[in-house]
Amino acid sequence: MSKQEVRALLGDQECQLKTLDSTHLYCEPPEVQPRSMDDGSELPSLKVFMGNLQVDLGLVQYDSDSLLSPLPLAAQIGLGAGAVVIILSVLVVILMYRRKSKQALRDYKKVLLQLETLEINVGDQCRKEFTGEQTCC
Repeated sequence: MSKQEVRALLGDQECQLKTLDSTHLYCEPPEVQPRSMDDGSELPSLKVFMGNLQVDLGLVQYDSDSLLSPLPLAAQIGLGAGAVVIILSVLVVILMYRRKSKQALRDYKKVLLQLETLEINVGDQCRKEFTGEQTCC
């Protein structure tokens, strides 16, 4: 039997047939729970029509806590607080890195200044010693 020969109804709406093989039938239900065609039940019934054969597979109730429903307020607050903590942590790390980098740059400049001063002092000392050697004898 082919997909074209099979129909599936969920309450008053058609269930879109996706796959059909010898042992499985998969249909995509409507987004919103359809109304029941039976007067005795509020829940829609899933019926499959294959040629002259009609099979009633039973009542279907949509899960009210589906993944499409919005998160509860407590979960939203928790996720928001978690995001804020992560952002603040990243900012603290960045600020600490910048502070350490500036400190390292100041230390580097200080060492360069000390080396320059030392170089000037050694040069002066060498000139004095050389002059002293020249005038001595």
